Amino acid sequence: MDSQLVFRLVGLRYKLLWAQTRTRNGRIALFMVGYASALLVLIAFTAGGYGAAMLAVRSGQAEMVARAVLGALFLNAIVASVVLGFGVNAAFSDAALRRFPLNPIERLAARHLTGILEPMWIIILGLDLGLSTGMYVFGAGGFWLGVVAVLLLVITDYLVARVLASLIEWLSRVRGGTAILGLMLLTVCILPSMLAPRMATAQGFIQRSMLALRFSPPFAAAALVVHPNKSSLIFNLGLMAEWIVFLLAALAMIERAAARPRNVAAAAIVWISGYDRVASIFGPAMAPLVARSLRYYSRSNKVRLNFSIALPVLAFVTLGRPLPGDPRHKFVVSLGAFAVVGFLATATMCTNQFGFDASGFRRYFLLPISPEAILRASSYTAVFVGCLLPPVALLLWLVLAPVPFDWRMAPMLAGSAVGGLLFFNALAIWTSLLAPRRTAFETTFGNQLSFSANVLLIGGILLMLGGATALDQMAGPEIVLQYWWVSIPAVLLAAGLYFFSLRRGAAVFIERRERLLNALEGRN
Repeated sequence: MDSQLVFRLVGLRYKLLWAQTRTRNGRIALFMVGYASALLVLIAFTAGGYGAAMLAVRSGQAEMVARAVLGALFLNAIVASVVLGFGVNAAFSDAALRRFPLNPIERLAARHLTGILEPMWIIILGLDLGLSTGMYVFGAGGFWLGVVAVLLLVITDYLVARVLASLIEWLSRVRGGTAILGLMLLTVCILPSMLAPRMATAQGFIQRSMLALRFSPPFAAAALVVHPNKSSLIFNLGLMAEWIVFLLAALAMIERAAARPRNVAAAAIVWISGYDRVASIFGPAMAPLVARSLRYYSRSNKVRLNFSIALPVLAFVTLGRPLPGDPRHKFVVSLGAFAVVGFLATATMCTNQFGFDASGFRRYFLLPISPEAILRASSYTAVFVGCLLPPVALLLWLVLAPVPFDWRMAPMLAGSAVGGLLFFNALAIWTSLLAPRRTAFETTFGNQLSFSANVLLIGGILLMLGGATALDQMAGPEIVLQYWWVSIPAVLLAAGLYFFSLRRGAAVFIERRERLLNALEGRN
């Protein structure tokens, strides 16, 4: 085996990781990982640190401490590896390594050595060894058996992270994979918080869960770290070996599916497609430009993901938390969610309307149309796509919301949705013109928006949800419902701001076209 070349590839991966952490998305990922690690340390200190560990060992709870610490490190390492290594793993795939003079065995070794020798896994190995050594010092475990258990756990942890990273990268490229990723994201983010209050009182469920977790890698490693009997030793070593074999097989299957070429038949030229038929409602002059923007929105993985999770996320934020007293409190809080539901679905594109065009932005000024028409077509498409969600949200609210029916709720919720959609799209015109940013079209995850667009997106959502909560606390549902008619002038004001932004933005569009071009081509 050409070990010199393999370790040169390891050094190359370190350089790529360092380069990725210096990018904007890399800094965000590094912050998330640092936050999770700091939270883990804080929990450890809050629980009493080494004093609590010594007390647990002396009271016979050494295995419980080992389970908690190894499980927390196991999950933290998976998240950190997937977040920080996302995109880098593709550079060391089997197809990419075929460019180097390596045989199949050397390519396999290079792929996994470049991954497991990352700083994250070295840190996790050190922390796990620290725990096993501490158990040995406190008299609750064996030294060499603890070392073997930790090595097997780190290998299993690495394989789980590689399987998840490979699965995410594969799903982000296949048809329908974005919807599956969105469902996975919702499950990971929302399901634990929904189940936690119910699990606290379900003793039977907790006992069955602990029994099932007994077969997980951290629990098996914890049993090996603490003095086991002979039958337990064989069982846990076999369990760890089974996990490694299963994960290796799953990783090979995913990589084989990802490497399989996709046969795409040549498509016939279609002059009147579904996009053109939908865009025809905007008139013959605007239809071609609107159809082009519709294709952008419907084919963007980020828009698809946000569109699929917008309703579940906002429903969880507004209806998932208990509000004591009058059930109509949930209606007032939902006004803020309705104000952002349409904007949330399209925000990644409408706040940076020309970010995906890159050098193609030049072509707009070669067309026999006015710049105002280009801006209007792009903004109209964002409003059109965003307005598809509020009717669905309103229907689901009227049918499923645990609130007594009041006819005044429907116009208020509809007015909040329409007004919020127009208001935020009016501001999105200015972020697109004054703070453009070149972005990659094929990405699914990662924040590529400018600072101003992030302020509008994150600040707008927090402002609407927080403002609705403050309105509920200060006025109450009955007073809010008495002023249901306020939603009508609010919609008119938002529409006025939107059309004013379109007219004034057309002039700014012409004035700043060179700056826009420089930003989109990455020359500023």
